[in-house]
Amino acid sequence: RSYNVSVVEDIITRYDVDGIHFDDYFYPYPPDNMTASSANNALDDKAFASDSRGFTDKNDWRRDNVNIQMKAISDKIKALKPNVKFGISPFGIWKNGVPSGITGMDAYSAIYADPMAWLKQNTVDYLIPQLYWRIGGSQDYNKLMPWWADSTKKYNLHYYTGNIFGSFTAAELPNQLKANRNNGKTDGIVLFSAKHIPA
Repeated sequence: RSYNVSVVEDIITRYDVDGIHFDDYFYPYPPDNMTASSANNALDDKAFASDSRGFTDKNDWRRDNVNIQMKAISDKIKALKPNVKFGISPFGIWKNGVPSGITGMDAYSAIYADPMAWLKQNTVDYLIPQLYWRIGGSQDYNKLMPWWADSTKKYNLHYYTGNIFGSFTAAELPNQLKANRNNGKTDGIVLFSAKHIPA
């Protein structure tokens, strides 16, 4: 944690940056995630036993580890340069079944990331959830996009959608852009990935 905070401190003190942005890599993704095997799940047994901070559920403790790290970085930025914004791109599904009808790998259970906690704790200035799915289906863009908008705007923070292009039909991205424009709580769009932009 201290090392990560020191890296961010170095960046914002030596360079005239407008913001610090984190991707969604907290605990490992499947197939190498912490609970992929009993051996993986045991990797942090010693740390949990020596510093459980009152938690009895290791999964809650892991989420708290991430929350502590994100808050420490946010506090350092605000202390040194309050004008520098701090944002994160969480995985696009917070929890299975949220909103209703959404199923798939989720940030909360798989990589122990809890963006709702970051919003409540005022840790971030904005979110850019990775909404890399089509309209319709069990990861429906038209359900996820407004749910994130409502969740973020509840705390008066900026919300941008993370959209992917290059792997869907030609109509998909324009339809997603129209959905964004029709939602007054959406502040913009961030496109992934740069490799799809012609040189």
